[in-house]
Amino acid sequence: MDFKAAISKAQPVADDLLRRLSAAKWGQRILNPTDYPTCIAKVPGEKLIFAMASGDILVPVEYCLSDRPLTVVAGLDSFRNDPNDRFPINKDHFLIVPNTFRRDFESAYLSLGPFKRQEDHWLTHIPDDARIIPMLL
Repeated sequence: MDFKAAISKAQPVADDLLRRLSAAKWGQRILNPTDYPTCIAKVPGEKLIFAMASGDILVPVEYCLSDRPLTVVAGLDSFRNDPNDRFPINKDHFLIVPNTFRRDFESAYLSLGPFKRQEDHWLTHIPDDARIIPMLL
C-alpha cells in the first residue's frame, strides 16, 4: 500500500489506548476487544482471533512509506480467520502515527493499513510467543 492509499484509509485511534500502551515502552500487549481501534473493530467477531500492539508516544520511531518519512508511535497486528484463504490465519499490520494528515478526524492519532507483509501475512498457526504476551490493562 502506498502513502496516498494509506492516508485515504486512515482511521482514528483513541488517545487513551496509546497512553496505556506507552506505559509498556514498546513491549507487546494483547488488546482487550473493548480497546480495539476502528481499523480492526470492523472485522466481524467470528473472524477476528486477537490483536496485539506495542508502542510509546514519547519514544516514536521513524519509518519510510513510499519514500515518505513517518513518525510511528505504535504498531498493531490483528490475527483473523479467513475461511476462503489457503492458510487458516491472516495477520494484518497497522502503523499508528500522529494525526497530521486528516483534519476530518478529531483524534490525535491515526492507524494506517492494513499492510499485508509477504513474510508473515499468511500463517498456518498462531505464533507460540503470542500465548505469553500480557494483556493491556
